[in-house]
Amino acid sequence: MQTNDHLFDDHHMGERLAKLNRKGSGKGTGSGKTSSKVGLQVGDDVNVCVSDETRELLIKKWQEYVTPSTGHQTYKDMLKDFELAQLA
Repeated sequence: MQTNDHLFDDHHMGERLAKLNRKGSGKGTGSGKTSSKVGLQVGDDVNVCVSDETRELLIKKWQEYVTPSTGHQTYKDMLKDFELAQLA
């Protein structure tokens, strides 16, 4: 996956925004630093596992903050509506 690191950064946003006639005039070909969102490499002292307790807390916070503002019960629901809006 690290060979496809460029597919996981936000280099595409300038071009996408330009196509939607919004702010952003770039073609997404910038030479900025990339960020590795795959192959997370940290020290042994860093916990990168999401426990069941953490998942429950994230769900609770989503329902507390996001659902009242957007009406979306889950991130998946919000993403689906976003994708449908882009097609319209």
